[in-house]
Amino acid sequence: MRFYTVFPEFKNIHIKKDVGMIPILLHSLKGYDSTIVCYENEMNYNKEQLKGTKLITVPKEKDDTKDFLKFIIKNAKNIDVLNLYHVTSPRNFKWMLAYKLLNPKGKIYLKLDADHNINIYKYHQKSFKQKFKNYILKNCDLITVENEKIQKLIENDWNIKVDYLPNGFYDDGNKVTSFESKDNVLLSVGRIGAYQKATDILLEAFVKASEYINGWRLKLVGPVDEDFNGYLNNFFISYPQMKDKIDLVGNVENEDELVKYYNEAKIFCLTSRYESFGLVFVEAEMHGCFIITSDHEASTTIVKDEKVGRIVGIEDIEDTAKAIIEICNNKDLGQKDFQYISEYAYKNFYWPQIIHELHRLLMKN
Repeated sequence: MRFYTVFPEFKNIHIKKDVGMIPILLHSLKGYDSTIVCYENEMNYNKEQLKGTKLITVPKEKDDTKDFLKFIIKNAKNIDVLNLYHVTSPRNFKWMLAYKLLNPKGKIYLKLDADHNINIYKYHQKSFKQKFKNYILKNCDLITVENEKIQKLIENDWNIKVDYLPNGFYDDGNKVTSFESKDNVLLSVGRIGAYQKATDILLEAFVKASEYINGWRLKLVGPVDEDFNGYLNNFFISYPQMKDKIDLVGNVENEDELVKYYNEAKIFCLTSRYESFGLVFVEAEMHGCFIITSDHEASTTIVKDEKVGRIVGIEDIEDTAKAIIEICNNKDLGQKDFQYISEYAYKNFYWPQIIHELHRLLMKN
């Protein structure tokens, strides 16, 4: 099975994300002849990371739509499965149409990576343009989305078959089995200060909770948005006592170093305003962290079991503070719970299992 992932922006950071893991593990676990097609972006990776998956670069001549359309037209008959990402990009519709015209027996696998913004795309409307796009989508052999809320929304609004397939994590076969290094640490990983991540809500909630949770620290890992520096300065002026309770770690690119933060934390908290999925949640669960998450699109996918986490209101400082206080003061939260959370993650979000389901769907459609 010749499986081609066409993603012009592919870089190092994508190797461990869905764009990389799907072709790589379909090759190593299911024997697919996988290829990733992208621009010649700045990449510094070990070829062993691709596990035999080929990487083809396309020269930048015009724009991504035309450059990769040219590649697809030239290679369509040699592609058994064309894997594309996002339904929000007009370029994908041109690529899918060209591929199906040139290789009608070939399969298209479209992975949506969709959040709440999918609402603005009205592919079910009766204008010629939208009817045409709906027609192309219905000719996709497999469309998947990462959470069940968006799956139902799309199926109801667009009248298109969409399968649920979550994102996941991969441990290279080295399963996490020890949780002895955990401490009274509440961890958050992401783009600190980005509107989507609502770091301000978490900080305000932690202030309210701090006097009731002695000995707990909040660690924020990730790059800080420049526009958020002003907020942080004012925050620590208003709450000088929090300087000794909050660590702004900054961006951590080294994977082993990031794992240390997950291993250290008992609780992982992210108060996002919206998420398509949020890989950091399952990475945290993999390492046994109890989850506190806002009620975004993916929340009930990430936390299906109250033993795994707590869902709080979006932009709800009081609700978030209450959850932090309750979980931090739960003296029964221990090794057995961390083990249970980790096993939950392996059962629901482990890439090899997700790949097995994806292979089944590709064979079925």
